[in-house]
Amino acid sequence: LVLILVHGPEGFVHPMLTEACIDFAARAMKEIFPPQGPAKDFVPGKVTEAKLEKAERKTRMMNWQLTVQCPEARAEIEQLLTQVPLGGAQYLKLSWDATRNRPGFLFVAIDDMLLPYAATSFYSAQRKTHVQYITQVDYEQRVKAGMYRDVDLTPPGLEPEGSIVQKANDKIEGRSDTSYNEDGLRTVYEVHALLRVDGDDMADGDLAPYIVTIDKVSGKVLAIYRNWDELDESREELHWFVEFPFVPWRGAYPIGLPHMVGGLSAAATGALRALLDSAHINHAPTLLKLKGGTR
Repeated sequence: LVLILVHGPEGFVHPMLTEACIDFAARAMKEIFPPQGPAKDFVPGKVTEAKLEKAERKTRMMNWQLTVQCPEARAEIEQLLTQVPLGGAQYLKLSWDATRNRPGFLFVAIDDMLLPYAATSFYSAQRKTHVQYITQVDYEQRVKAGMYRDVDLTPPGLEPEGSIVQKANDKIEGRSDTSYNEDGLRTVYEVHALLRVDGDDMADGDLAPYIVTIDKVSGKVLAIYRNWDELDESREELHWFVEFPFVPWRGAYPIGLPHMVGGLSAAATGALRALLDSAHINHAPTLLKLKGGTR
């Protein structure tokens, strides 16, 4: 009752969705990261001793990579799974970290993945845009490594304006930005799309998959990379993102618990606050109770 007297019941929210997200993540992590390791060997066709030994070596190597060499893999996947029921889908970006000479894993929230309106699924979308927020140090390091071209971008003066989801998350975590943008945080769009690039040897009218990185403020192109295997004559697009859907729906974005039981969660919150109101009134050490009063 002390918390109720200080803050009032209007500050309480029923933990229904939080409990569901934690339960989902715990069950999923148990399946993805079992005690023996996330990778399992499978030998198609006729099983021979040489094939079996090779498969076991690969399995041990991949388990070592996911648990020892890449310590962020489990943390990124666990963070991703706790958000899947809320957003409906989340994404895991796989890349090659040339500096550390190992694979890299990055959790990408659904509000940082922009898909075309006409897309019917994530993998068939003709354009995928990953919204990245990088500091000035990150930008300079990528230029030095040859990942971006040096276009002499000045550090932005203000913090990038986040999405509604990002603002709500900052409120939950208790974070607040400053008006100085000391880290030089900037917004960069990494676009995976079918394009025609000057100098390409493809026939006129044909499209090829490319990855184009664009600075939001200046609109300048920072990098263009081909997105197919150089030995692949058909130029099939390479996929660097893995989708984790909750409930697939009609469009490219699946749906989650807020879309299905959001009203029920709000009703549970209202019932909890009404219960706390009633307990507060019945236990308040006052001589007179006013009709309709909560304090």
